[in-house]
Amino acid sequence: MAEQKDREFTILYINRDKDVGRRKALEVNLGWLGLEAERITAVEGRKLPQELRHMFPPSRLSPGEVGCYASHMLAWTKLVEEDIPFALVLEDDAAMDKGFAKVINETLAAAPEGWDFIHVSTARRFSHRPLAKLPSGHTLARFSRVPAATRGYLISNAGARKMLKPIPRLFPVDLDTRLPWKFDLDSYGLVEALVGERPSISTISPIPSAGRSRLRRGIRLNNPLHTWSGLVFNIRKLGFAWWLRCLAANVGRRIGTSLAKIVRFAGTCTAAFRSTTMKRVAAKL
Repeated sequence: MAEQKDREFTILYINRDKDVGRRKALEVNLGWLGLEAERITAVEGRKLPQELRHMFPPSRLSPGEVGCYASHMLAWTKLVEEDIPFALVLEDDAAMDKGFAKVINETLAAAPEGWDFIHVSTARRFSHRPLAKLPSGHTLARFSRVPAATRGYLISNAGARKMLKPIPRLFPVDLDTRLPWKFDLDSYGLVEALVGERPSISTISPIPSAGRSRLRRGIRLNNPLHTWSGLVFNIRKLGFAWWLRCLAANVGRRIGTSLAKIVRFAGTCTAAFRSTTMKRVAAKL
């Protein structure tokens, strides 16, 4: 049975012409939920529209990353040009379960006035400040660090205008959306992932993941997630007390992860030593 919607909301999904299978799978999923969506024809990185070429400096991003970013920019442009108040943007490997539309409506109802961006596709990894417990059990929060991936997110008209700011695109889209201070985005997210991934490699998402700083043809880029601008922005948005609380939790998580790796390494070394010792003993007998 098709899912009942509380109210209409615009859904845009990004898909290349050649990826017919992904398009059909996503449309079947949406149809099962009783939802309609408009397709945004994805851009090939080597065939950028003329109006976008000046935003992508040569040698910075791979063709796949450029195409992915430009495709999302087309979705944001549609919001601005058609004066759409907000939209849910999906990539073509998105997967949604029953109750999806209900949670989206709950999220929109609970979102603070003036919101720009709401991440709904990746479960939180870092600490957050909870803002509202939704009837469905999901939690709307402000993250101390926005999760990676752009498989699914809500973006307002104002947020789209901010993301279309005419500046050079030096990082992939799934990293730039993690830098709300760069675009002055009022950014939020669901603590629990609402949009999953179908078991296939997306041809839209940039590969490899752009979550870390990297070498690009001899040019080293510092990690953009660790900047003074980001620090000031997070303190202002989270509030100083919540920023300290999130910082302590994030540091504790990192220490715990490091200790777990050390314990596993020590266990591996111990097992290898025991095995070697037993073999030597057996050889002497």
